Amino acid sequence: MALAWACGSVEPDDGGASHGGATAGSDGSGADSSAGCTPGAEGCACTPGGACDGVLTCLSNLCVDAGPMCPVGEEGCPCTRGGTCDPGLQCVSTTCVAP
Repeated sequence: MALAWACGSVEPDDGGASHGGATAGSDGSGADSSAGCTPGAEGCACTPGGACDGVLTCLSNLCVDAGPMCPVGEEGCPCTRGGTCDPGLQCVSTTCVAP
């Protein structure tokens, strides 16, 4: 839990003009977070260039596994919670398909 907080505190430092790594945090938590939270790794800040490792995506300067990006209700994507789909599609086995 403390690691998540420490990684979260890296984000504002990374978003500013300073990219000094462990020296960016003035409260000392920067040194701990850089040792346990590598930029680009899942759950950690994105690299200064906005990249992440492997299939991870940089969202709000945090590397996360966004999973498949398939908008609910569109063809080939999950149906809405109410079992509906975009106009012209129908929900079959929880997936929106053309009739």
